[in-house]
Amino acid sequence: MNESGILDKGDWSWLSNVKFEDHFWHQYTTTYGLELDKNKMQALYERLPKSLQDEPGDTFDTVSSWTDNQVKSYNNAYFYICTETYTDGPYKSVTEKICKPIGNYMPFVFSSFPGALQLLRDMGFKTFNGFIDESYDLEKDTVRRVKMIYKEIEKLCKMSREELHTWYWSMEDIPIHNREHLLTLYKTDKTTESFIKFLEDRVK
Repeated sequence: MNESGILDKGDWSWLSNVKFEDHFWHQYTTTYGLELDKNKMQALYERLPKSLQDEPGDTFDTVSSWTDNQVKSYNNAYFYICTETYTDGPYKSVTEKICKPIGNYMPFVFSSFPGALQLLRDMGFKTFNGFIDESYDLEKDTVRRVKMIYKEIEKLCKMSREELHTWYWSMEDIPIHNREHLLTLYKTDKTTESFIKFLEDRVK
């Protein structure tokens, strides 16, 4: 997204003060097969740490994964790009990251392991196929999956604000369902107590 200039069409944060190193370059270009400009990549890292525009005081030390109570940033966006902890290799996880767009009525593109969207559907959530091409969820090859995800992000970023507005409200039943379902899971003691096992049984 930084390479193509669409990163700054939306708001984003990276609260860690990470310095650019060659191993990042090799990971992105070799592991993910991305064609990147090293100078642009270095310039991106020089902007870090970066907080959201509506949360300028947040730092890596003040933000807690499970206690994100800021809503302004969500209210000022039409969709959410969620990057899960693991996107390649044998590891799988579903963490608090995906709960943030779900809890804030947001459509999302989910950069995660293959089958992550199906896992969410198995848990009772709805996803956005028909509004977002979610065929990337079936792609087992990490490089191809990342490129498919980027293609969807690029398509959304090329839409006008009026088009995004119509797009968002045409699916309002999905984010409403997802938020209500999330709250139901949270409020149900039996589900909460067995939630870790509930996930472990499905992330295999």
